[in-house]
Amino acid sequence: MKDSERRISARRSAKQAASFLSRHPVTLFVIGISALCIFAIPPITRQFTTLPPFRLIFENANRDSLLGAGLWVYVALLGILYFGVLFVVSSDSDVQRESRPSLFRRMGRSIRQSVRPRLEKLLYYPAKRRPRRQRRVLGLVFVLVGTGLYALLYYISDFLPAAGPPVQTYWAIFLIFVGAWLVIGEFDASTTDASGDGPDEIDESDSNKRHWANCTNTAGLILLLFLMNGIVGAIVWGLAESRLEALPVSWRVYTLWALVQVGLVALGLGLFADAFGRTAGQRLAVFAGVLLLLAVPKSTVPIGYEAEGKTASLTRSRDQERKGLKKDWDELDQDEKDTVTRKLQENWFKAVRARLDSMPKTEPVIFVAAAGGGSRAALYATLVLEMLERTPPHGSLDDWTRVETPERSLADQVLFISSVSGGSLASAHFALSDRTRPPVAKSLRNTLLTQLNDTFCDELGRICELQWERCSQEEDIGIENGRECAVKHRLCTKSAEGFHVIDFNPGARGESENICKTGREDGKLGWPVGSTRFDDMATDFNAPMLRGVVMPGVERGEMVTQFWRKLFRWRETYERSEKEHGRRPLLLINVTDVLDGSRVVAGFPRLPQGLLGTLASGGHAEAITDIDPRMAVDVEEAVRMSANFPWGFDLPMVGLGPSGSRENRVIDGGVLDNSGIDTFTVLLDRLDYLSSNVEETCDPDGNDLGCSAGWLLDELARRGVVLLEIDSGAKPEPPGRISKILANVLLPVYALSISSYARSVEASQFHSGKLQRVLRRHMNHLLDREWESRTRDDADGFNDDINLVGKRLAHVVYVLDTEHLMTAWALSPEEKAELLARFLAEDSRQRLELRDQFEDIEGANVARAVLIGKAVNDAKLRTFLLNLSDSMNELIRREREAIARDTERRRRYYERLPEEAAKVADPTGGEGRRGWIFVGYYHDDSPVELADTGELKCDTALEPYRWLLDYVDFDVGRVPQTLRDHTFKTSSSLKLHRSAPNENGEFDKRPFAGVLPRGTTLRIENIAPWQESGFYFAQVTVLEEPSDE
Repeated sequence: MKDSERRISARRSAKQAASFLSRHPVTLFVIGISALCIFAIPPITRQFTTLPPFRLIFENANRDSLLGAGLWVYVALLGILYFGVLFVVSSDSDVQRESRPSLFRRMGRSIRQSVRPRLEKLLYYPAKRRPRRQRRVLGLVFVLVGTGLYALLYYISDFLPAAGPPVQTYWAIFLIFVGAWLVIGEFDASTTDASGDGPDEIDESDSNKRHWANCTNTAGLILLLFLMNGIVGAIVWGLAESRLEALPVSWRVYTLWALVQVGLVALGLGLFADAFGRTAGQRLAVFAGVLLLLAVPKSTVPIGYEAEGKTASLTRSRDQERKGLKKDWDELDQDEKDTVTRKLQENWFKAVRARLDSMPKTEPVIFVAAAGGGSRAALYATLVLEMLERTPPHGSLDDWTRVETPERSLADQVLFISSVSGGSLASAHFALSDRTRPPVAKSLRNTLLTQLNDTFCDELGRICELQWERCSQEEDIGIENGRECAVKHRLCTKSAEGFHVIDFNPGARGESENICKTGREDGKLGWPVGSTRFDDMATDFNAPMLRGVVMPGVERGEMVTQFWRKLFRWRETYERSEKEHGRRPLLLINVTDVLDGSRVVAGFPRLPQGLLGTLASGGHAEAITDIDPRMAVDVEEAVRMSANFPWGFDLPMVGLGPSGSRENRVIDGGVLDNSGIDTFTVLLDRLDYLSSNVEETCDPDGNDLGCSAGWLLDELARRGVVLLEIDSGAKPEPPGRISKILANVLLPVYALSISSYARSVEASQFHSGKLQRVLRRHMNHLLDREWESRTRDDADGFNDDINLVGKRLAHVVYVLDTEHLMTAWALSPEEKAELLARFLAEDSRQRLELRDQFEDIEGANVARAVLIGKAVNDAKLRTFLLNLSDSMNELIRREREAIARDTERRRRYYERLPEEAAKVADPTGGEGRRGWIFVGYYHDDSPVELADTGELKCDTALEPYRWLLDYVDFDVGRVPQTLRDHTFKTSSSLKLHRSAPNENGEFDKRPFAGVLPRGTTLRIENIAPWQESGFYFAQVTVLEEPSDE
């Protein structure tokens, strides 16, 4: 009997399940798709799966613990809300009774009995005791009032402190939908509590009216729930935007709400489609129709406005911003065109001149190319740019635990920043952010500091361990000081307690200490973790994008633009910076033309027309002003265009004239080239082309674009350029097990990805080489002109074989070396921690390289200045020589510091790893090894003065020294030529190089031969100066090394 009852119950359950499936196909489909999105789409998955671990919540009784616990409660409430809507709206009593487990049946009944009656009472209040005609009139009134209120709020939103429509917008939207619901809805007596002369009663036999009344009831409940949840979302948005210290709500909280809201909209549409349709086909057709209606792109207004008609940013209305251009460019007369183009040219070159005048003339300028890659690129580029702000051009390098910034830094040498996509966001924020804010914050707004610190230190320890193993392998095969070893020596040390993180100058600390360990205790892990700019870029930018999804009438890209405008206030900073030329670098923000597939550049300040060339003239890029010189765009709009990734936003349209003769739709700049270096190549190519046929006596401050271009190229060639490439693009992840199983399907996709990445690397090298060739060629022409301007007697005083050009471009790349970080609009705390650790590892390799390259070009500039005799009178020459003396002393001091650091590292290495000391006890290869050492700086101490003929003679103000270094113990009075075959012992550690320096002051690209311990016996085989500058290098043979080391 029991078996038969089980079979009957099973058949009944199967029949009821099939019936439920046939009546709710769309609802089940929506629930399945929602689950798939949560578990299969990484950006969504990580929003829900990267919550603070319970270990950190319970171990730390602090502010972050409370916020973490609150986030868990919030996510739980959102989940209850999602399934609560399903229980409230669903009206199938048989399903509630039979097809669900007892727990769900009790939960559903409890929710329906306690929540639904109250919602229906509120919902049907406007329709209560009113006949159909009055309901429809009332509905039309609601629609008109709601539409007017929405239009008013949308218009004044630019004048409000909040980004996007205010909270009251939801009430306007609700009035519109409720009005439409009253007009077209069908209500029975049970829902309206009507009397006999009230609303029309529906006959039970009228199945059509009954069906429509059921649809009206479902739609009403869904609208009411959407309104209530929308108000909750508006409150969350307001709290996040208010940045209250007492209630710190991050934008991630709004993103979580918006994801649930999108799921609720889909669920509500599914419930309505199931209620509306009588068959499964009808239900699916209704759902598909509504989705197509929602998928229709919202109208895109053109970006751009007339620069001359620009008013104060806070008083310009949206219509004034978006009105476009009043006339086509071709409709203007020639005088009007000349006035506009001349003003553009004057303003841009004025900004360039002011920026260059703020830099020392012997120091090179820096070009920064910031690649794209979403929030990953924005965060990484922010760290590298802030590193520039914390790195002085000369002197010792501070460790990353120091929070103060130097008085002068490498950031002051940045002339141009060319950026793409997420790199544009970081570049604009770096160039136009408020400098009055503290650079390091005690607490973060967009990340839980406790969770970030914990994950960061674990990730950094893992990287240290990996680099240590790689370095040991390199040392085993005889490679010294490679890329991996740079991390080992400068960032990580090893002891019995594990891997330690140290600063960049271990000798200044005595014993190395575990910074992560002490940082966890006192909460101070240095500027990368607490950087306010990093925290700004850690904002969950999914929040404004999703608000553009859930807010009717607001395009996603426009919503993000408004968000940046209100949050960062770049426009006001830029308007101030236009009056403060020289204080900030010039921005080149790159986008891609959809129809032509060409580069379009938005410059800040605006670029002169024709500077980059146009497609019509055979150029490879064009500026916004080449479309129309009167056109201007805001910084936020330019960043939005550069980061307009495919299918993420509607394609923006750069402002059109009245005729609409050309459609200029643009897309993400990374579609064409994701590095941003191509714009620098086009810029220098065009400068070279424009200046090729101009007269030498022209006025660079005049109206001739070619003359101004020649002046700028002269300055770049004289000073030299350090090209800093920030490569944060996505790296193809190596094929995994699934890829190998599905090799025929997935490996071709990987091949396309890896080949595209390889091409981008080759393109970067090509652009770097081309920039070098342009600068060197122009420097040769510049020197030819300078020699021609001298008398024959002056020219005969110099050797023709002296190379005065030197290195003109150095290419340094900061690479985000990982395949695990997504290209998304927000990163999880774990991903931010990995990015921080990867940055420190790369910074430990590349910061010294950056400074070395900077100083190499500076040294070449100083040497050239000496050799070509720039001074023209006694006073100038004396000052120049004294300054040169200071520069030499500074270079010598740096060399001593570098050797001291090398010595300290070797000592630490021996102390911590005595069992491995034998591997490096003879780093130079033993006795009989040959190499080159830097001996010092030597000059004659005979009196120097400037005679009438221009010869160098005496100046007793100069310090009377000869050999400035104490690396050797031979008589300091010996002149260099007498030192051949001389045998001596070193008085300190020395670097032994494999070859002499080349004409640019560079050694062989192979690693240096080793470090000679103090007391090594050497014999000088040959000695020679570098570039006749007084710096001497000697070729030596190692005769004997000290036995005690």
